[in-house]
Amino acid sequence: YETFRTEEEERIKAKGQDVKSSVYFMKQTINNACGTIGLIHAIANNRDKMNFETNSSLKKFLEDSLSMTPEERAKYLETYEAIRVTHESSAHEGQTE
Repeated sequence: YETFRTEEEERIKAKGQDVKSSVYFMKQTINNACGTIGLIHAIANNRDKMNFETNSSLKKFLEDSLSMTPEERAKYLETYEAIRVTHESSAHEGQTE
C-alpha cells in the first residue's frame, strides 16, 4: 500500500490530476474525523438522491461550501458549529475507538 500511495502521489505531483468539478472533496484537517469526512463526501456526492429537511444544517453546509476549494471546505468545517457538535457527541459515545 505505501509503495502504491507514494508512487501515485509522485505521479500526481508530476502530471497533475484532472478531477471533475462535480466531485465534492474536502481535506481532513480535524483529528479523528475520518468517519465524519467520509459521510460528508458520500452525501455531498449524492445530493441529487438526497431529501434534506428544510432547515438541515448539513444541507446548508453543503450549499455554502460547493464553490469552495477542498482546503477552504476543511477550514469552513472547522468552524461549522452544528456539525462539530454532532461529531463531538458521537466521539464521546466511544465510536472513534
